Amino acid sequence: MRNFFILYFAFLISISCTQQHNEGFSISAQVENGDNKIVKISAREDGQWIDLDTAIVSNGKFNLNGNIEEPQMLYLRIIDESGFRYVPIFSDNTNQITIEGDLSLEDDMEILGSDLAELYNQFNDQYQIETEALNALYEMLDTSNDEEIKDSLMMLIEQVDESGDAYILSFVREHAESPIAPFVLLREYSYGKEYDELKPIYDELVSKNNDSKYLEDLNEKLAKLKTTAVGEPAPNFIQTDVEGEDLDINSLKGKYVLIDFWASWCKPCRKENPNVVALYEEVGGDDFEILGVSLDKNESAWKKAIEEDGLEWLHVSDLKAWKNEVAQLYGVSAIPQTFLLDKDGIIIAKNLTGEKLKNKVRELLAAEG
Repeated sequence: MRNFFILYFAFLISISCTQQHNEGFSISAQVENGDNKIVKISAREDGQWIDLDTAIVSNGKFNLNGNIEEPQMLYLRIIDESGFRYVPIFSDNTNQITIEGDLSLEDDMEILGSDLAELYNQFNDQYQIETEALNALYEMLDTSNDEEIKDSLMMLIEQVDESGDAYILSFVREHAESPIAPFVLLREYSYGKEYDELKPIYDELVSKNNDSKYLEDLNEKLAKLKTTAVGEPAPNFIQTDVEGEDLDINSLKGKYVLIDFWASWCKPCRKENPNVVALYEEVGGDDFEILGVSLDKNESAWKKAIEEDGLEWLHVSDLKAWKNEVAQLYGVSAIPQTFLLDKDGIIIAKNLTGEKLKNKVRELLAAEG
């Protein structure tokens, strides 16, 4: 009988250990140049870091553990006196992940033990080639003063951008049953896309992969895209202007209105501002108005940027950064982003910038006589 109880308790202990092992993921690392650095494994939710575990590198080693409800993107954050950088790790709740590399180098982390992480890294390695090519072209565009060269560069940028989109869709369709597919579609493809572009791909994924937090996020995004599609009435809102007064978007009916989502900290926004200033100086007035919606958090920085850039039009903000209520209402996930409304408050164009924006507004005003 005594031997029976010994075997029984040994069996219970083995089950307990197995259950504990399966209750979450674990990360162990053997790295160089990392001693005394803080490392965190974190999720990203609503623009905020959610730390799951923290460790300090000692003798080139650290261990991190966590528990997640479903497969998702996690981030190994490496923190030092200069701030932090991160390494993306797509994981589920059962992975035993091993990390090797040099913590002082940008791209020297080898992640082993997670098929999901390996698949995402395969995608990311190829996609980064497209991204780096785009960055190089934009840098050349910024430094060129030759209009013909600029036109040629813009054509190349459009081609590379289309090639990147084609690669994303090919990857998503090939791996439609993987939880990585909806993540990639949401984070790498959906920005700047319209409802009719995104909905068919979403439907393909739902038919094969219907249990993902990223599909829920995509569905929410689609709902907002549908309500802010060209031809739909612009959603109503009231927000506080620079004088602390409430401004109602409905008060601008009777004019063409450009809603311009921007922020003082957004370099592409600040770079586009001179084009918008030139347009406003040319045609702003009785028939055309601009309403800037800022995703700033710092009131002084917001007002200083308005003054520095000479933005003489209307401005509102609730100073909630990415949680700005108007941005949430309009489904804004990247800036600059614009919505052009007709005199009845109907959305007639989106995301126009530069000469395309100027030409569209001129065309509308010319038709008014």
